[in-house]
Amino acid sequence: MARRALLVGFLGSAYGFGTHPAVPVQQRSARARCLPQLNVQNLRPVSPSLPGIYRSAAFEQATDADAALILDGMRIRTVIDLRSQDEIDKALAAATPVGRALFAAYADGAPVGPGQLASEGTGRLRRVHVPLLADVDAFWEFVATKLSPAKRAEAMLYRSVDGKRYDRLLYDELPRQASPQLF
Repeated sequence: MARRALLVGFLGSAYGFGTHPAVPVQQRSARARCLPQLNVQNLRPVSPSLPGIYRSAAFEQATDADAALILDGMRIRTVIDLRSQDEIDKALAAATPVGRALFAAYADGAPVGPGQLASEGTGRLRRVHVPLLADVDAFWEFVATKLSPAKRAEAMLYRSVDGKRYDRLLYDELPRQASPQLF
């Protein structure tokens, strides 16, 4: 059986929804390759050249249908969690009961098989934590220090009155900054 993994928590992973089930996943555009689900955002294959590797935003908002798709429909047995511990804690604080149970099943190495949470196949579920950014706040603060004086003033205004616009301004600034430094 082919190994399957789910990468959780890429920057900008909340983009791209929907699909047309009649079209095979490999033939869909990058935006349309998202798999049908209710609450797990951006669940889709990473690339046609990497079969069995999927990506998603936080899966702690999963519903029963999402969990069934991830565990038995897609047969994902390994979750590689790229989020910082702070991001994980925030996601767990807002998690659905199903999402919390799904996280725990992967974290605790729940068994796979008939009568188990993941009933298709054998083995154990597993979660591997490999945070890309150890300190997300420090990363964004670093991005803010590289803003031009005019953008820095705009960012200060947004930070005090509109957090989403502040986040968007910093996110949009990333491609303009040449620094590959990650914390």
